[in-house]
Amino acid sequence: MVLSFLLSLLAFINSFIPQPTLREGIVGQPRDLYPLSITTNQPDRDLAEFIFRGLLKYDEKGNIVPDLAESYTISDDKKEYTFHLKKGVFWHNGKELTSDDVIYTVGKENLQSVSVDRLDKYTVRFRLSQNVYAPFLDLMTQYLMPVDYGGEAKPGLNQVGIGDFRIARIKSSSKVSSIILTRAWPWQKNNYKFSRIVFIFYANDEDLLTAAKLGEIDSFGTTANFGNVHNFNKVSAPMGSRSYILFFNTATEPLTDQGLRENLLKFLPKQEIVNQVFGGQAVVAYGPLEYTFVNPTADPSYSLPFNNKETVKPYNQTLSLTIPISKKKNEQPFSKIAQIIKEAWQPLGISVSITEVPLEKIFSEVVAKKDFQALLYGQEVGRDPDVYVLWHSSQKDLPGLNFTSYSSALADRSLEEGRSTNDPRTRTIDYQNFLKTWGADVPAIFLYHPLYQYYFKTGITGPNLAGFFSPADRFLNFSDWRAL
Repeated sequence: MVLSFLLSLLAFINSFIPQPTLREGIVGQPRDLYPLSITTNQPDRDLAEFIFRGLLKYDEKGNIVPDLAESYTISDDKKEYTFHLKKGVFWHNGKELTSDDVIYTVGKENLQSVSVDRLDKYTVRFRLSQNVYAPFLDLMTQYLMPVDYGGEAKPGLNQVGIGDFRIARIKSSSKVSSIILTRAWPWQKNNYKFSRIVFIFYANDEDLLTAAKLGEIDSFGTTANFGNVHNFNKVSAPMGSRSYILFFNTATEPLTDQGLRENLLKFLPKQEIVNQVFGGQAVVAYGPLEYTFVNPTADPSYSLPFNNKETVKPYNQTLSLTIPISKKKNEQPFSKIAQIIKEAWQPLGISVSITEVPLEKIFSEVVAKKDFQALLYGQEVGRDPDVYVLWHSSQKDLPGLNFTSYSSALADRSLEEGRSTNDPRTRTIDYQNFLKTWGADVPAIFLYHPLYQYYFKTGITGPNLAGFFSPADRFLNFSDWRAL
């Protein structure tokens, strides 16, 4: 306790000492940095990138590489994983990382069908008790927690981390205005040229842009269409982790008709949506697995081309389209998208009625009850191409996330085989087979990926979005950033 207090005090004092500082602007509020609770709140994800680490991590090329693990081995039957930890790595409370911390974290995660053994102070072994599970290494990128965490999980921002930076100071009144990070071990040599990071939080994109123009911040990321900002450079990349999708309830008439779904896709102008609604600041999406190693770019090869000039016998059907509406309606593009869809399907004899549901009720009232015909909704995915829980027929009921009730024996088999081998080449073939089946069946229409734009002052070099998949990835090469 004394050592932990002294280290915290040192970090607090260090936060006042003049040093190279990056001021990063973020929209939103940090809520909870408990490692197993960090999910969709972007400010939490951004902070966690510096504060926590896992056994493994993704590098700038999208490959899984060792992080807190020095190395790891996989048994011949692909069911046993042995990790050798780096020695001399310390938590922010001054205690050394050991196998006990790994076992403690796994216990909190409650991984099913996985046993874990402590072989020695720095070696831990995982054993899969049932089938081979290819995404297991992806699970090992989960942030670790110290074994002496202190009893039950307590949500909040004050957590014990093990990253290269730690929270030194939090400024807040009714809301958090800024969080200051300093290097966890300032006396150790490293490659960081910025030794202090100040995250400054704003209510919306407009306030963020104003702060940049006033010189309050040095860098910021956004999906808003800001164009060029004076004295800032910009890099951009599609957000592979996030897609906006038109889900069809394939168990409900008239959407049980595959031919109808195919025509709905043919008559849907995705590029027009990107151009009209987002001013071109989005990327057309075509299906699952884009920007993974299976399909590293958006690929229309398994998507029917847009063609509303075909002569089609009118269906004379009414179709309900459900869209989420935020309290900040001016920040939601879904109403505009819905109108484009409505007009695009008129030549098919499809009359679209638009139903607006508050965003906070979409999952509980619409998705969970499958109370929709067509649903416009966003989806977050991880880097691993395993989408079993999203599209396998066994996942049609919660906690499965197969919203569309999609069922295909061919797709099921491809998804099952894709997670049963560790060979990336074999997995790629399996998932490409899945994509061909999925694309022909049209259980949903992927519309677009947001375009993430990262702005940084002209006096800063380094940001490049190499290996970018989700917003926190902008910091993957932070050790290369420099201030001129």
